[in-house]
Amino acid sequence: MKVAPLQSLPITSESLSPINKEISQNGNQTKNRLDVCLKKVCHAALFIFKSSLSLALYWINPSLFAVGFFVGIAFDQEVSKAIEKIKNIWKTQPWNLCLIAAVAGFCSLPVTLAVGSLLWSSSLGSTMSKKAQNLMTIPECSIADGISETPLANESG
Repeated sequence: MKVAPLQSLPITSESLSPINKEISQNGNQTKNRLDVCLKKVCHAALFIFKSSLSLALYWINPSLFAVGFFVGIAFDQEVSKAIEKIKNIWKTQPWNLCLIAAVAGFCSLPVTLAVGSLLWSSSLGSTMSKKAQNLMTIPECSIADGISETPLANESG
């Protein structure tokens, strides 16, 4: 079976430039879609991890978890400051913090779990308190904006 030779077509950079632009645009759209999808997957995985960690720490020590949660709600600013200090130590000296956690975990695992449960639940309570405060401070519409106080008044008149 013989294959017919291909005819030589004049291919120039001008003739290929629309094709290259289209391929480039399609590639960028695909990359953007992939980035959005990857961010959604990472967000879902982080949510699942945090939920699993919270459930595990609650299961291990429910009383300290509940106390920490309510302490986080009551003292959300102080808890936020403490968490920021821990994050700063982690950023500047990660090996020291890992060494301390490893030694504490090896020597006294129940105490380490109790402290972890207390810190995590207080951080969770503080975060939830801040989100609730942010939702409560959303400016409400007034009658001057053309919206009535009751929804029925808008329908009738």
